[in-house]
Amino acid sequence: MEQKRKSMCPGMRPNEAENDDDENAPAFDNDDRFHDEMKEFVDENKDDIQSIAKDCFNVFKMYKELAIYFDDARSVYPPPRSDNDSKVDLLVVFHHLAKQVVSHREEMRQDCLRDLVCGP
Repeated sequence: MEQKRKSMCPGMRPNEAENDDDENAPAFDNDDRFHDEMKEFVDENKDDIQSIAKDCFNVFKMYKELAIYFDDARSVYPPPRSDNDSKVDLLVVFHHLAKQVVSHREEMRQDCLRDLVCGP
């Protein structure tokens, strides 16, 4: 992203066709701290930013792996844009399934159902 130029009245702006090297080109705005603040923010949060980038990559990798596994990329990716879409996101389906498995496994332990089904 380019650094902002100083704001000028419309009548004072140089011709847009002129080169930036021209002495008539508007000067950079020295009061513009956007780039400095963004650089500081990124430097302070580099580990978190790397973690988010890695997580994003892994999500796309999961979609690709599901598409390969089911041999049907069109059914897997792209995920639905909204909850009203007729297509269901397979990652959401597997997430709910995993939560149900964990929940029911705990219920089986609490109620000793495994012993009833499998015997001693």
